[in-house]
Amino acid sequence: LFSSVNWLTGIHPDKLVIDLKKSDTVISAWHGDNLIGLMNGISDILTVYFPFLVVNPEYHSAGVGKEMVNRMLTRYEDYSRKSLIAYDKEAGFYEKCGFEPREDEYPLSITYLNM
Repeated sequence: LFSSVNWLTGIHPDKLVIDLKKSDTVISAWHGDNLIGLMNGISDILTVYFPFLVVNPEYHSAGVGKEMVNRMLTRYEDYSRKSLIAYDKEAGFYEKCGFEPREDEYPLSITYLNM
């Protein structure tokens, strides 16, 4: 699934399994026996962070991603902060789902992916 969207995470399945096991919530979407989408959430008692939302490109614009986001937002509706990091090309999708950029906040990161 991660390789279908060209994420480097796809070449580290062992690390991905560890990450997903540490998640508080993982939801998936299936078409028959085929995994077509996955989203996870990591939380404390006030904040949830959504590291992954992945949908197989063959199912983009079919409502799969939006349904998973809606389920996660419902699951964490009482949390005061729901956060994610979106690349420019995905920002519009997340804004349609209710996320909004904040002028008083900005994401910071140190990223290193071992090829």
